[in-house]
Amino acid sequence: MVQAMKKSLKNTKAQFFIVAAVIIVATLSGIFYYMAQVNQVSNPNLVSTDESFFINNVQNEYGKTVELVLSNFSREESVDISLLTNSLNNLTDLVRNISSQKGIYLNISTALNQVSNASVNVSINLTGYAGGQNFLSNFDAVRAINVTIDPNSFQSVKSLLAYNCSFNFTVKKEYSEPILFLNDTNFNLGISTSPLLIGYKSYGKGIYGAWAVFLGTNCNNKKYQINVTDHRNILGYDTYQS
Repeated sequence: MVQAMKKSLKNTKAQFFIVAAVIIVATLSGIFYYMAQVNQVSNPNLVSTDESFFINNVQNEYGKTVELVLSNFSREESVDISLLTNSLNNLTDLVRNISSQKGIYLNISTALNQVSNASVNVSINLTGYAGGQNFLSNFDAVRAINVTIDPNSFQSVKSLLAYNCSFNFTVKKEYSEPILFLNDTNFNLGISTSPLLIGYKSYGKGIYGAWAVFLGTNCNNKKYQINVTDHRNILGYDTYQS
């Protein structure tokens, strides 16, 4: 079931680079806006403000690139790291080259901290010179989604017809932040090799990103897999054998 689902959701590399082109256009628009501001100011405080805008813009674009790559990785059994490194290198070259044409000199280095089909973490080191001042920024571009089934929550529920069961699971993204505002369309549950129509309900106790599942079947001796696709189009999953 997992492989079939991943194949149905698989993005081609052609589609990836089309979307990547859109990100590059957005990046260049932000950079050109920044450079227009730098060329018009002489006050050091204003230059410093523009540098902050520029760094934040570059940081956002690296994050978008990592997010786009992970949306591809998360649908594969294995990952093609060259897809990530090539995307980062292309973005780095564009930022550096266009900035230098406007008298903004940058040195950008990237390091892959973690790369898998569940999460991507890239460190970016940016040093530059503009308006007679040096500036420095170090940041991480992190994207992830983690789904965790709670094995201690499995329990039998007496219904009118038979003993059914329920269990809980949590969904979190990078830095263990909960993913909120998900609905039934974001979830897919597989039992053994067959999907089953079930109901999802969020539950309280102050636990954000936690969900309860009620099954119209007995839980004993079955394999369960929860698949969750968040609003960034990144897939995460977890399995449990009862």
